[in-house]
Amino acid sequence: MPPETPDVAVFRYLYRLILRFGKKAPAPLQAFVFFLLVMFFLYTCFRFIGGDFAVRGRFTTQVVDANGKPQKAYASGLEVCLGDKMFATNSKGMFYAVLTPWQYYSLLATGRLQVDLGRAERPLGEVTLEYIRGSSSFDDEFLDPQQYAHRATPAPSFFEVVPAAYAGDDAPPPSSNRLFIDEIELDPRIANVRSVELELEVGGDEYDLRSVIGGEAGELPLTAGVPYRLGSAYFFPVSPSLRPTAFLKIELSSDTSFFFNDYEEDFVFTLPRTFGAFTSRGEGTISRLRLLYLSPVDFVVSHALDKSRLARMRSALENAGIRMVDTEPTRSAVPDRSNVLYVEKSVPAKAAVATLRAIRDAGIPLHAVQYPARKQLRPYELQLMTDSAARAALTPAQIDALLLTRTESDLARQVASLAVN
Repeated sequence: MPPETPDVAVFRYLYRLILRFGKKAPAPLQAFVFFLLVMFFLYTCFRFIGGDFAVRGRFTTQVVDANGKPQKAYASGLEVCLGDKMFATNSKGMFYAVLTPWQYYSLLATGRLQVDLGRAERPLGEVTLEYIRGSSSFDDEFLDPQQYAHRATPAPSFFEVVPAAYAGDDAPPPSSNRLFIDEIELDPRIANVRSVELELEVGGDEYDLRSVIGGEAGELPLTAGVPYRLGSAYFFPVSPSLRPTAFLKIELSSDTSFFFNDYEEDFVFTLPRTFGAFTSRGEGTISRLRLLYLSPVDFVVSHALDKSRLARMRSALENAGIRMVDTEPTRSAVPDRSNVLYVEKSVPAKAAVATLRAIRDAGIPLHAVQYPARKQLRPYELQLMTDSAARAALTPAQIDALLLTRTESDLARQVASLAVN
């Protein structure tokens, strides 16, 4: 026989040691050790066949500072879509994705992963991430500043800045009110939860959480005890005819691990009588959902405003049931241009008046209010855009006349009179 190598000698020694002491151990201890070995084997098989694998990555971009110099920045607020799952980047541009075994082993084999990106309701296209084997992370991915900012292009194509928020044959009707999941915070005592799914139950009917860029939201990654901010990215459709006293239940569920039952938690509440934000607590836990109840009306603003003005406008509009979408224009979109508010004809007069008041209170000079000539806005949408045409700003008297309108016909007459003048 060939001489034993050092490795073979070590394994042979360990084998003999286990046999020697294993036979001397009490029978209960032998059974317990055997049970541990079997469970370890089963868990290892589960991890290879049915477990989840967490990976991370980061997106960077480039911005221009106040002195006009380019500098590196983190691409926050991105939606990273992988199949039916969506993951978001944080303030440092980082995202954490949960992969199935098949996805993970394919990633190990190819070293690449294709994902779809979206931001502020607009798809940004598909990118390929390069995986660093052995580190559970991807190489930093640089996004073109124009792609990241998804800025408005000059008229007339600026109507395409934000696509329809509802896509697909199963999309809810555009007249539905919307219940947004603004923030989730799970009870910190809950363990083994890395992602959750949410479902709304109303009167026996069930609705999946949807994304404003179209389709179902799928699983959302989060850690118990850490607030997870979603803003106005995911919503449940709610019928406007729903009785105010009707109870709604949001069921939060998660697949935890092989050895424990799936985690489920219910949030039961009634809708507020007015639009705006409210909080729902979990039953028997300190988990909470911050919800945002809004109408179907969207206000899209492409304007370089400071954060305090944007926050003030957003708060006022949310209290009126209007969702504000900021499209972050280029620096050149501000000087020497006219501000025009475009109103889709299905927008109620009350919502249009609330938007006009928010614009006025933010100190934004308004030069025109128009109904688009063609079907360029989605239903229930207003857009504030800059136009290169030189116009005189509307006078306070003209703004007040618009704010006094109560019906859609009155608003249409006032808008027509502005066009004549």
